Amino acid sequence: MPKQKTVLITRPMADAEPVAGKLAFRGFHVIAAPMMTIRFRENAQAKVQALLERKPQAILLTSANGARALARVTAERNIAVVAIGEASAGEARKHGFWQVDMAPAKLGGDANGLAAYLAKEYNPHRGDLIHICGAQVAGDLAALLAEKGFSVISAELYEARAVDTLPEEAVSCIRAGELDMALFYSPRTARIFLQLAAQAGLAGKFARTQAFALSRNVAAALSGTAWAGIYTAAAPTQEAMLALIEEEA
Repeated sequence: MPKQKTVLITRPMADAEPVAGKLAFRGFHVIAAPMMTIRFRENAQAKVQALLERKPQAILLTSANGARALARVTAERNIAVVAIGEASAGEARKHGFWQVDMAPAKLGGDANGLAAYLAKEYNPHRGDLIHICGAQVAGDLAALLAEKGFSVISAELYEARAVDTLPEEAVSCIRAGELDMALFYSPRTARIFLQLAAQAGLAGKFARTQAFALSRNVAAALSGTAWAGIYTAAAPTQEAMLALIEEEA
C-alpha cells in the first residue's frame, strides 16, 4: 500500500479549510500552516456607505478577504462587483452579491490582468471604481487604472498580518524530511514561510518537498530555495492547483 503523502497549506484558515477538505478526500494527510491572519477593520461602515453614495460604477475585489470585508460593512447586495478571479467572485456570491463580474483567468489573476479587463469592458466616464483592499496590496491597481483614465478610490478594510512561527506539526514534519508537498498562493506567503523556516533552522530541508505555486510570481518567490521541484498552476485558480497536484503526486 503506497505511503500517504503529506501536504502543507499556507493559506489563511478561512481559505485553507475548503482546500484541505478536498485534499483529505483525495487521500492526502493535510497540515494547515496559515502564514497570515486576517484582521478586519472595525467601524468602517460609515466610510463605505459614503463611498457607495457616490454611485460608483463598480466595486473591485482582488481577494476573497475583500469580499468578506465588504459583506461585513454593508447590507447592500445590489452592487456591481468586479472580481480578480474565481475565489473572489465565489466569495462575493456566497455573501449574497449577485451582480458579480470576473476577469478571465487567462489574463493572469493579478492587478495587471484586472486592469486590462476593466479597460476593455468598462468606461472610465461612467463613475468611480471602489477598490476594497487590505493594508498591503500586491500591485498598484489604482495607478494602473489611472493610466487608463479611471478614477479609483481605495477602501482599506482589512489587514493580513504575518504569523510569528510555523506550527509545531509543520516543523516536526519538515525536520524529519516527511513533507511531500507545500502549496503557496501569493509571493508574500511564500516569503513569510521561507523566513520562518530559516528561523526554525529548516533551511535546506526541502530537497524532497514539491512546491506548488498559484502563479509565476509565486514561483519566483520560491526559486531561491532547493526544492524537489517548483510547479506552477496552468491558471491562477484552485481547480488548476488541484489538477496540478493530482498530476504530479
